[in-house]
Formats: sequence, C-alpha cells, structure tokens
Amino acid sequence: MPSAEQFFSFISQFASKIPFSKDLVALYFCMVDEEVPWWAKVAIGAAILYVITPLDVIPDFIPFAGWTDDAGVVVAVIAQIGGVLNEKHYRQASELLGW
Repeated sequence: MPSAEQFFSFISQFASKIPFSKDLVALYFCMVDEEVPWWAKVAIGAAILYVITPLDVIPDFIPFAGWTDDAGVVVAVIAQIGGVLNEKHYRQASELLGW
C-alpha cells in the first residue's frame, strides 16, 4: 500500500489537474479508517497505488486521455467496495482539499 507521504505528495502536485481527486482522497481516508474491512483496504490500496504510480496503461501526460485509465480504476474500486466508502470519508476529503 502507498505511504501517506507518497499519497499526499501526489495529491499536492496533481489535485487541481485530476477531476476525480476528491474521490481519490476520500478513498484514502476510507483505507485508513479502522472500521473498514481488510478486503476493502486492499482493493483501495491497489487502486491508489495504480493512480500514483507513473507507469500506466495510458500515460498521464497525454492530454484528455491520460487520466482515463486512472479514473476507470477509481470508479471500479468504488463500485467494488459498495457502501464502505461513505459521507464521512468525503467530508474528510473536502476538508483536506479545502473544497
């Protein structure tokens, strides 16, 4: 799983460029929530690692298309974990991002 330092470094650098950054930060807060089951944490950790890793199926520097594979991974993990990701996690994400 990605470290907090890796994740927040990535977010501080790219949050304004990623349309799904609030979802990504909410997933991080979900992953570190003690009440979340381990299987959801593993799925979220894998998705976050995919997004922050520079090697992607579609490189992030390609205009418009670069973040589509990352967005697909985020949407897929949100669908997979169902209601585990909740309003508390989104509220924490909004506070962190200042939105």
